[in-house]
Amino acid sequence: MMIMKHHHSILQLLALQSILVFFLLHLYSDRNIETAKYIDYDIPYSLRQSIRAHRQLSLSDTKSSTSHHTTDNAYTIPNLLLIGAQKAGTTSLAQWMFDSGDVCSGEVFPNEPDFYNKETHFFNEQKRYEQGIEFYAKRFEHCSKGNWKWWQLFQPDSKKKSSYIMDATPNTLLHAKKVHTIYNQAGEDALSKLKLIVILREPISREVSLYHHKKAEYLNNPQPNEWHSHIVQNNTFLTFDEYVDSHLIKILSQKKKRVDGIYVYQLKKWLTYFERKNLLILSYDELSRSPERVQNLVREFLGVKLSGCLKYWNAVTSSDEGTCASSSRHERSGYTVSEYSYSVLNPIFEQYNEELYQFLEDNQYTFPRFEKIAIERG
Repeated sequence: MMIMKHHHSILQLLALQSILVFFLLHLYSDRNIETAKYIDYDIPYSLRQSIRAHRQLSLSDTKSSTSHHTTDNAYTIPNLLLIGAQKAGTTSLAQWMFDSGDVCSGEVFPNEPDFYNKETHFFNEQKRYEQGIEFYAKRFEHCSKGNWKWWQLFQPDSKKKSSYIMDATPNTLLHAKKVHTIYNQAGEDALSKLKLIVILREPISREVSLYHHKKAEYLNNPQPNEWHSHIVQNNTFLTFDEYVDSHLIKILSQKKKRVDGIYVYQLKKWLTYFERKNLLILSYDELSRSPERVQNLVREFLGVKLSGCLKYWNAVTSSDEGTCASSSRHERSGYTVSEYSYSVLNPIFEQYNEELYQFLEDNQYTFPRFEKIAIERG
């Protein structure tokens, strides 16, 4: 008798699962089929497999008729860019915004790394940029069809498009002109409505953080001619002092206007092409010290009450602590720099930092001075 009841329960579960699969497939068919990827990692594995198989068939059937435009004949490209700076907390900020459900991320295409859902690397990679606006727009087509979470399937009133579509490529900071060119091509409406967020970090600590990131990248991909390969010489990692002498000094002396940490040049370009009201400038120190304040600044800037909280994110290990950041947990980055490297880098960055503070004040931005990196003594 017990065995019969057990089998009966299993049959009921299987029947229920079949009904749920049918419901999901019906819901995500036709115009909504591409949005199914948003629930892929929020529902049981067996259901994901059925939805994915159905989605692949539907996408192949409708591929020829898919448009790169929305119904008003405008390109579906981001109306929000998190432009940088690299190693200044963009991953933590972006993850919070995407998780809120009000900000739609890009789609990762075959043979692209997973992190391209956060950052498409369109403006900073010439080969991708040369493929034009159609190439860029294709990564965000799904955003025009809705950005739903699995639990919203049973809440019809919450089924809506995201308020914003965001590309959070930090390297975009150096490419204001390219951004203006593409959005001018998309139309005056796209250009005027584009909102920009930048996070600025004390330049020396940013360079130290980037140095450690390059070391981690090399361990994962020890190939020559990669963007991080100059971190190694004779099969040995350079110390930061050696890295300063062999790499940083050359960049700072030859390409000052193309260096992420010389922010004043970059911001002057952005405010040449875009209106001041459309550019929010955040401080990495405040992001670490007062995350709630930074969240409120973003909410006010976007006019959207983004839910959730910021989490501490480690880009080197590709993980977060899973708990909300708070002012009570604020700590310095933990990075230090030798007296030698500080004596070389500080005179260079300090003059540009002073120019930055004056420029921001002239443009009515409230921005705190950078916290200085700790110096190793002796």
